[in-house]
Amino acid sequence: MVVISKIMLYTRYIKQGKMFIMSELTEKTNELTENPSVTDLIDKQRNVLAKSKILKLSNLANRMTPIQNAIFSLALRNVEINGNQAITEIRVAELLELIESSEYSSFKKTAVARDKKAIQENHINLIDEKFFNNDPNGKSLSMGLFSYFEYERGKFIGVFNTTPDRKGKTPLLDILKSQEVNPLMYNLKTFSKLAPSGQFLYEDLLILSSQGKRSVTYDIEGLKQLFKANGASMNRYYTINQKHLKGAVEDINKYTDMDLVVKPVKEGRAVIGVELVWSIDKIKLQATEQQRKTLDELYVQLKKLEPTSKEDLSLLYRLENPHLVSKQEAQGLISIAIGRVGSLAIEQQPALPSVPERKVVADVEKVKELFPRAEKRQLNLVATTMQNFPEEEQNAILEYALFLGKHNNARSVKYILHLLNGWIIEGVQTEGQAVALHDQNYGEPLPDVSDIEISDDFRNAMDLWKD
Repeated sequence: MVVISKIMLYTRYIKQGKMFIMSELTEKTNELTENPSVTDLIDKQRNVLAKSKILKLSNLANRMTPIQNAIFSLALRNVEINGNQAITEIRVAELLELIESSEYSSFKKTAVARDKKAIQENHINLIDEKFFNNDPNGKSLSMGLFSYFEYERGKFIGVFNTTPDRKGKTPLLDILKSQEVNPLMYNLKTFSKLAPSGQFLYEDLLILSSQGKRSVTYDIEGLKQLFKANGASMNRYYTINQKHLKGAVEDINKYTDMDLVVKPVKEGRAVIGVELVWSIDKIKLQATEQQRKTLDELYVQLKKLEPTSKEDLSLLYRLENPHLVSKQEAQGLISIAIGRVGSLAIEQQPALPSVPERKVVADVEKVKELFPRAEKRQLNLVATTMQNFPEEEQNAILEYALFLGKHNNARSVKYILHLLNGWIIEGVQTEGQAVALHDQNYGEPLPDVSDIEISDDFRNAMDLWKD
């Protein structure tokens, strides 16, 4: 259980001209047993970081440089947890994939030492509501991030602080493994393009977006806390806007999927805060619970079929990681997966037992007696079809088909082929079975009366009705 069930982080904001206190963390982690651990949501291959909302950069005690933020983010992405130990390694090559740095590409020891020290000395401050409101009965604690952080042969090696507290709990380890609803998730390449102020604001907006919100209002004090902006000059909106907010908004609009608009909040002529409104048109919301359930089921079905093609393996990977699929992408992925599962299932069906090849003994030339204009191609089709019947029954079956054709005034060979194929489908193997099937479906054919001569007495009797 994470220590934040009673200890929370707070941000000040204004609404309708009044000051409020808003908790950023409302979920108790011990109630989230059905959610996956954030470490299970990390995707190194696609550079996707997943982390607890507690570890957002603006919650760290000390503001860090873009390089330091990138190192810390990679440390979270690469963490390996074994029991009560959490270790991470960050190669310089990985860092240079995210951010350009001449100090690291040419290796300057002073820069490496500076960044190592800044990360190792950073920590998180957690406070409860009483402490925030100056109540002497409140609680506050500081928690170091790393107990050990070094540079060695082209990589940073860090050991996260998993020291037990006086109650025997490991708060940071619990945070690293937390099972939050909608944790922070984003692509590190995109995130690293933002300046620190943009990163702070972007993380806040992602948290709010996951809660279904599309607007937030900060007062000046809230902006100072968000951007970690210290000094008396930051009490003025103009200064904090020029120094932090303006650039952060520009970065987010340029590099991310959000469209963000700033609306100043005024009291008289003075700006006392801002309302931030962003569009949902481009935001990639996570797949719904039902979509993820369907994707999980399709993963099991496709996995069972043991696909081997590159395309199918890629599809299998996406199905295995539904947390990486947006709401918009999920439906298309579901359709594709259903199609592939169906196709592979058909392809892998055991072959039907082969039917022994039969000779055509039926006299297909009889077809021309009923259809004088029958083409050779049509006769060949009849012959091929007759192979499906036992040799000793072929002539009888064909004659019965021709009898029905004549009886029903069939106009083409297609009628005969239709009859024969229908019998094949029904498993007919003898003339008797064909007759029985026809009588069952249509009744017995009426006798042919075309050759019966009408008597004069009958003809005269019918003439009585002319008048």
